[in-house]
Amino acid sequence: MSDDYKKSGEKKTSFFTDELEKKQCLFERIYFSSPNDPDIYLERKRLGKELAKRVYKLLPDDLENVIFTYVPSSSLLAFRGLTDEISVLSRRHFLEKYSILI
Repeated sequence: MSDDYKKSGEKKTSFFTDELEKKQCLFERIYFSSPNDPDIYLERKRLGKELAKRVYKLLPDDLENVIFTYVPSSSLLAFRGLTDEISVLSRRHFLEKYSILI
């Protein structure tokens, strides 16, 4: 975008290219949004939950020796979503391993 000024002081704005569709970065939306926003709360938890399957596949069988943490403090909700879902996956794996019917 370029601004040109005429001698009269009138401002004319011209664009170098066609305007592109504005897209919001997921990181910016989740990281910089207010923690009090109910939609952001759910998105942050869902983000952690979505990561859980990938993380769980990388974990050893003895979860007793696994330590999870989170940084920065704004990632607490994603951390909770992650650990809640890993707990569900772990219980499901245990029940399947020992052929326990639900």
